[in-house]
Amino acid sequence: MSILAGEIRQRAESIAAKKIVVQFSGGRDSLGLLTAAQTTRSEVSAITWTYDRGSAHEDLIAASDYAKQIGVTHTILDICPSQLLQVPKISEISPTISTSIAFIEFKKALDEKIFSNFGEDVLVLDGHGGDHVYLDPVPLEVILDAGREGLIKKLQIIRILSQLNGVSFYHLFRTASSHGIDFPNRNQRFWSQSALDFFAKSNASNRTGKEAHHLMMRQAIHENSIHKHESKARYFSPFTSKQILRSVWSLSPYSFFSEQQTRIPYENSFFRFNKELKLRKNKGHITGAFQHAIKIKKDKFKELIGDGYLRKNNIINVDEALSELSKCSLGYNGLSAVLLKALCFELMLISS
Repeated sequence: MSILAGEIRQRAESIAAKKIVVQFSGGRDSLGLLTAAQTTRSEVSAITWTYDRGSAHEDLIAASDYAKQIGVTHTILDICPSQLLQVPKISEISPTISTSIAFIEFKKALDEKIFSNFGEDVLVLDGHGGDHVYLDPVPLEVILDAGREGLIKKLQIIRILSQLNGVSFYHLFRTASSHGIDFPNRNQRFWSQSALDFFAKSNASNRTGKEAHHLMMRQAIHENSIHKHESKARYFSPFTSKQILRSVWSLSPYSFFSEQQTRIPYENSFFRFNKELKLRKNKGHITGAFQHAIKIKKDKFKELIGDGYLRKNNIINVDEALSELSKCSLGYNGLSAVLLKALCFELMLISS
């Protein structure tokens, strides 16, 4: 937290930002940024995305409560579902598949909202990257790496991750022993058997937990660097700053989790930094808006799934994918991360 505060202060001073706006979901990462930003001389505000017609507003309620406790101005931005999951322009496509594609049009609207409300001299803090940097969720390679230290160490790590993720010990042991794809296993039905076989072969490598962590951090750096549309506001993602990455890289992957929690170094640091606020365990999300976006574009997405690249190349289980699409459009079972990635991939192909 001290490093985050120092990085934010340095960036604010370097661009002479009179105001700082934190994209604030009320989750752990954005709360850390909001409290760290208060150590600067700039005026600090919070802005929260919400979907007015959503059935649940846990994020908005949590964010509003935190803003009141901290004493910062809180602006609410209503999301228009039609702005989500648009076909991107070719210039907006990143070199790798990224769900950031789903947000491009909304990000443009967010820029306009921030600029009109806070002016040109604003620094916008984005908390993306915390998951990757603090090894959450814990990748399967950590178990495989533990296995190199012996069976007892492997079984200890499987027991811890089994309790942390609510996955049976036997299932996790079997998945790790077969070098399967990431746990929990609920998304495996989405993929065809040939794709699962390919994933298993790809994961049957000597990659260590540390190397997997390195790849996760690289992904976060990349995703934080593709804010390509012309922005009037100035964005900063402190969780992928050099100093944070250096401090995190010095830690063992095993130090990030226990049976009860993930991100242990970050959470312990936050408690020392601010003993009055309690970190929220829920992740900030806008599931309702995405579900409505899928509902109003359901026919188009059916075509993408049923006649797209993934289906033609026998990568996905079409029946399962269409079932997931239908459930999501009706508001059941939340938003499938793997479905979102598949849709973003097909949208990228349309553009290119």
